[in-house]
Amino acid sequence: LLFDVLGGRLPPGYTQLEYIESTGTEWIDTGIALTPNFDFYFDGMILSNSGRNYLFGTSAGNQNLEVKVWSNTVLSSSINGSHANGGIDFGGYNNRFRIGLSPHRILNYAGTEKVLERRYSPAGTFYLFRASYEGSRASARIYGAELYDGDTLAFKLVPARRDSDDTLGLYDTVRNIFLTNSGTGNFISGPVASPYLPAGN
Repeated sequence: LLFDVLGGRLPPGYTQLEYIESTGTEWIDTGIALTPNFDFYFDGMILSNSGRNYLFGTSAGNQNLEVKVWSNTVLSSSINGSHANGGIDFGGYNNRFRIGLSPHRILNYAGTEKVLERRYSPAGTFYLFRASYEGSRASARIYGAELYDGDTLAFKLVPARRDSDDTLGLYDTVRNIFLTNSGTGNFISGPVASPYLPAGN
């Protein structure tokens, strides 16, 4: 898995932000279902150590995927309700981190990789800041995200503000669409990104 800089040029009418932040009620429906050949990259920060934080996931019928943090510094994943790995360190709360996920492995950018004990057969729309069921949310920030279907870039999500009404969300520079909150409440804006800096810089 390779990790690209997650910035991107936005069209007129949108302002790129360093991040957007969910308080635990906001979430994004990407409108894309994962495929068996997906690679997903996430650049973010977990803000709360109270209970579980579900960073992303998907569900359809008896197929579901959840990537979450409980009250510790370990990121874990579950497939169809069963843990798929023993957990991987993400650096702790309020620290920016990057991770990668595919149907058979999860890795962080301290060079640690965990092979999933169960391979995920993707189905259903992919969510950010929530998992497969109502109430599975996260208090977290997102600095950017990418999804590949094999070698094809499916989405490249950039935190942004729509200037006409100050709505916050993620602009997809691949599909040229603006994804906004599918939950309740309002995202919190990070500062204007100028220029975009990837994690670790």
